[in-house]
Amino acid sequence: MDTQSMQLNSQTGRNDPCPCGSGKKYKKCCLSKDEEKEQLQQELENIKDVTDEFFTTKEYIEESGYPVTMFDHLLLEMLNIIGEILHASHKLDTSETKGTLSVILKESKRFYYECQQCDYACLSAPMRIISFKSLIDKGLRLEEYPKSIQQPVSANFFYFEFVNDITWNLTEEISKFISEAETEHIATTVHQALFDYIADNCWGACSNKCLKEHGKNAYCNLCSFGDKNLPCPKKGEITYNEVKVKEEDMMH
Repeated sequence: MDTQSMQLNSQTGRNDPCPCGSGKKYKKCCLSKDEEKEQLQQELENIKDVTDEFFTTKEYIEESGYPVTMFDHLLLEMLNIIGEILHASHKLDTSETKGTLSVILKESKRFYYECQQCDYACLSAPMRIISFKSLIDKGLRLEEYPKSIQQPVSANFFYFEFVNDITWNLTEEISKFISEAETEHIATTVHQALFDYIADNCWGACSNKCLKEHGKNAYCNLCSFGDKNLPCPKKGEITYNEVKVKEEDMMH
């Protein structure tokens, strides 16, 4: 639901005709759905810094394996944003949420692998000028995105394709548990939240470091990101060979 619709419905009385045109009173039709959507939006506005609360660093490594790279760092943060939204929606139980995030992880790693074989070669030169014509021809409305995302560079081409892939896989999974309308709203919310994160964090805070250094080992990054530290090779808690990292790649 767009902002204009939410504002319209917030002015609709319980006994007024429903704005959807059903002919029913608002309280007998769309009131509860609108209240749920507004509650979700309010909860999302209170999201704090991204943590690994909903998909831990340990869980990620158990499913993805070693080595862990800067791309894994990006994906782990995105999975937790999605987890936060699913939690705030109160529509899926913990098992359904974890299962959904696991599927997105698996499919996102597949996407990442295939992306590196693609002729566009977005990841090899993230700041290269590129045309969005193929995406616009498919229906992309560039003007609806933050200004940084509108820049015609390979990094943004990757972001568009990657987030669309995530949103599609999310929709496929959660539609098994909830209604079509609920699925659409959550998927739209996730899509918006991920692009807000990309604009604020990837572009605004770190100059797209995760893409520019996507293949670089990020074991220390994930260790500091997680709520609980990972076993440290330098302390002898795990070997460098086990985590597939060289000693010189460590941050300490």
